[in-house]
Amino acid sequence: DATIIDIGTNRALIESTEIADADKASVEIACSLELHGVPVSLKLQGQVLALRNKSADDPLRCQYGIRFTNPDSNDRLVLGSLVCYQMLEFPRSVI
Repeated sequence: DATIIDIGTNRALIESTEIADADKASVEIACSLELHGVPVSLKLQGQVLALRNKSADDPLRCQYGIRFTNPDSNDRLVLGSLVCYQMLEFPRSVI
């Protein structure tokens, strides 16, 4: 189990108590979300690019930087729509 903290068209930041054995580990991200009132499921392959402990208080909780590897055209379309929707609906949340 993991929580998606940030997501873009080609990468994501996730948080989990699962600790990857090493950088460059392969992962699969499967998630369900709602986009413009339509339920959507994504199943993305990725590679861990970075790993860091979230805090000294909870050393088992880690954040992973993930780069998606070869998302199909539908996944790219959904991710792009998700990013644009977020920017339009919540402009102050976008850095």
